[in-house]
Amino acid sequence: MRSLIAALVLLAAVMHASWNALIKGSDDKVGSQMLIIACGALMAAAVLPWVPTPGREAWPFIAVSIAVHTVYRTLLVWAYRHGDLSTVYPLARGFAPLLVALAAVPLAAEALTRGEIAGVLFVSGGIASLAFERHGATRARGLSIVLALTTGLFVSSYSVIDGLGARRSGSFLGYAVWLMTFEGLPFVAGAAIARRRRLVATWKAGWRAGLIGGLISTVGYTIVIWAMSVDGMAHVIALRETSVIVAALIGVFALKETGGPRRIAAAIVVVAGNLLLQLF
Repeated sequence: MRSLIAALVLLAAVMHASWNALIKGSDDKVGSQMLIIACGALMAAAVLPWVPTPGREAWPFIAVSIAVHTVYRTLLVWAYRHGDLSTVYPLARGFAPLLVALAAVPLAAEALTRGEIAGVLFVSGGIASLAFERHGATRARGLSIVLALTTGLFVSSYSVIDGLGARRSGSFLGYAVWLMTFEGLPFVAGAAIARRRRLVATWKAGWRAGLIGGLISTVGYTIVIWAMSVDGMAHVIALRETSVIVAALIGVFALKETGGPRRIAAAIVVVAGNLLLQLF
């Protein structure tokens, strides 16, 4: 069972890095984010009548998750305006495994072995180090680093919230579909109002990326919610955040961002951490 979970979460990691690359590669990052969220919400709403309604205990988690996701999406756009994909993405995702592991102990009664703790630290350290340029983090733009790290705090928050909510919902699929139908609406509404005179032009320019990004983001996060409902949250998030390796490759080869031996070494550390998580 754990092998199946690992394979599907790794697939979700590739999906997550891919739709983030679509946003970073767009000239209109707010518009691209808006279309991806809107298309994903429409896809989730299309199957809403055929999934179970989450149990009463899950609704507070859905409400809080919507608020946290809204702040996360706003911070993500700002961070991409000021920094590279291969810098912002690793920092934004890098500390999530560590923070989720720490939160899961008191909130979800998840006990970690020494090997698992070492694995989480390896994954977090390797992922974060992917963001450092040859001369270290001091060479990166300060604002993008602050925004990325703040984004990472909200990533950890919504991960724990949705992991706990899915376990209380009675149906992970019902929780995921109801959440994704509504969680992006505040951001989409705000972006649409801000660019109301350019909505048609935004749609014409980015509808293909919106549809692709909406599909893979919705399917990818549904996989993650399912995995967190049946396995330890720290395990799942550590695996999911290996998406930074994919993001780094996309940044270097597709978006022509800088790379080097440090990124290869960091990827090896991430793989070692995940082996520790799976073996212990």
